[in-house]
Amino acid sequence: MKTMIGIILAGVIGVAGAAPKSGRTVDGRPLVLVGQGARVKDGDKLYDMQMWIDEEDGRRAFPALAMRAGGRDKARIVRGDHAPAFLVWGRFTKQAVFKFARAVPAATMREDVKSALDDVKGADAVLALFAVDADAGDEWVLTTRDNGEIELRTGDAKDDRKDGPQSPKLQRALWDVWLGAKPLSVDLRRQLIEKINLLGQ
Repeated sequence: MKTMIGIILAGVIGVAGAAPKSGRTVDGRPLVLVGQGARVKDGDKLYDMQMWIDEEDGRRAFPALAMRAGGRDKARIVRGDHAPAFLVWGRFTKQAVFKFARAVPAATMREDVKSALDDVKGADAVLALFAVDADAGDEWVLTTRDNGEIELRTGDAKDDRKDGPQSPKLQRALWDVWLGAKPLSVDLRRQLIEKINLLGQ
């Protein structure tokens, strides 16, 4: 049976339990898009950002989110901090896709990331991932797994993949950059959870 969420989200259609015909996967498991938005700084768009999570594990965890939110309807799910916290703390694979609208120096990305990593042990190992400048049109892919692994791919070549530390605490701090209580942008945080209610359909 085709999943409703696959039909709605960019034509990503799959058979239950199987990889979709199109869309993103990690370790052979299909991901589902839960939101997308833009990082704007001083009126200038730096990048577009998509938020993906493991579809099966996300669906399995969704009832707990609905219970905390007081219902399964979108208005309740996206209200307050429940959905962002669900993404930050959820024990499932997460992936952010960054598509740069302009050249962005590595120092700018590190500055953004550092905002949520202050006073977190091991933060330097995460900051070291953001060591290259981005050009307009570049696509970066940040992936974290439920065991705490952190990986950043800044290009298509094998050498462009950087493996970070394995730490659930650092992983949560990293996602706090965009989804935490003090995110880079409140608007972007809201956009990154815009479709999360579809996990319950």
